[in-house]
Amino acid sequence: METLTEAEKITNEVYRDFIDCIDPSMEKEFNSKHRNPVEWEGQGPWLIDVAGNRFLDAATAGGVFGLGYRHPKVIEAVTRQLQRMPCSSRAALNPLQAKLARRLSEVTPEGLQYSHIAASGTESIEIALKVARLTTGRHEVVSTLGSFHGLALAATCVGGIPYLHDGVRPLVPGIHHVPYGKIEDMEKSISDKTCAVVLEPVQTAPGVIVPPDGYLKRIRELCDQHGALLIMDEIQTALRTGHFLACSHEGVVPDIACLGKVFSGGVMPVGIAIWNKRVQDAVNKKPFFNSTTFGGNQLTCAAVLAVLDIVEQEHLLDHIRKQGAKLRAHLDRLAQTFPKIYRLVEGRGMMQAVELADIKLVAAASQRLVRKHRLLVLHAVFNLQRMRINPPLNIEDPELNRIMEIIEDVTVELNTMDPALLQKVFDNWRQGIQEDF
Repeated sequence: METLTEAEKITNEVYRDFIDCIDPSMEKEFNSKHRNPVEWEGQGPWLIDVAGNRFLDAATAGGVFGLGYRHPKVIEAVTRQLQRMPCSSRAALNPLQAKLARRLSEVTPEGLQYSHIAASGTESIEIALKVARLTTGRHEVVSTLGSFHGLALAATCVGGIPYLHDGVRPLVPGIHHVPYGKIEDMEKSISDKTCAVVLEPVQTAPGVIVPPDGYLKRIRELCDQHGALLIMDEIQTALRTGHFLACSHEGVVPDIACLGKVFSGGVMPVGIAIWNKRVQDAVNKKPFFNSTTFGGNQLTCAAVLAVLDIVEQEHLLDHIRKQGAKLRAHLDRLAQTFPKIYRLVEGRGMMQAVELADIKLVAAASQRLVRKHRLLVLHAVFNLQRMRINPPLNIEDPELNRIMEIIEDVTVELNTMDPALLQKVFDNWRQGIQEDF
């Protein structure tokens, strides 16, 4: 009888709990020779599974681990606060919430002053939509096809992904979806009936889509012309492009900015909506309109304040621009050298994506990156041919060089791969079968 290691026992138990209580479809993977790893520990840019295998993380959970795992300054701040008071009584003033709101007003573009601190990015979007209706007295919203703004009901409806709309129809009324990056469609859709335009400065779900120059600025002009609010969803893009807000690439200041992910420090969940005086004047007329139980708790505020300290003290935005330029230059060179593998490279700063030239390459690339080289990357959720490369923002040269070396090694392997084997790997992958090759 085969004796299981402790790691195998834990893995079996985790899988069984998932199958019985979360996702029965994982039974097939449980019975396969190849399973996804069970995460156990994180340190810096490394994810370590229950068996002790180390994975270099260039996915960072869409940006949550933008400072890597367990950044010591964030851990210290949260631990210190935990020993004092972890959550707010709501019967007295929360000093860390006040301090964080002040800091946010200082580091965001001028005019953004008033913060609502929630427990997730999705909540920040929901709050933004609610206060936009309150401010304008209107309900029509313009959003973009392919956009992702969260998975609560209103956020799902505002997002422009039909797969997520199916099953929840009828959608929230008054939402108009237009193609991303096409300013003529925005010009036709924004009107005096528009409550708000909800926009990502770089679209994430389809795989890091950068809009044409002048696109954001023209939308700002259209919103001003028609009295509509501009809500900028910066939940994934803030910091990552080398600016505090990615919309600052065009000098655009939104009426409401939504933040999340990286500001958690990878430790405490957070969502932030920060807005201007026009919005606050409307909110002032509705006391308790945005009350929350856990949003803005002391542990979360301590984590976000620590992140803001790191951004300032470690000159993080300069670092992002420098390391992002290195990564982009490397990816551009690979795309030029291996046109059979890559169709294009797109992104800004430390938010880059490569689009593979053929869907069949996706399966082979995924297995080589993760199973052989233990590099974690993200596939664009709704465009599998795009792989997102989102390393920690504070990544140093040795780890960044290793990421680039692995991507190049896998590219060379794909370029010389036998077409018959490529087809076999792809066919198996579509059936959920993982294999070594």
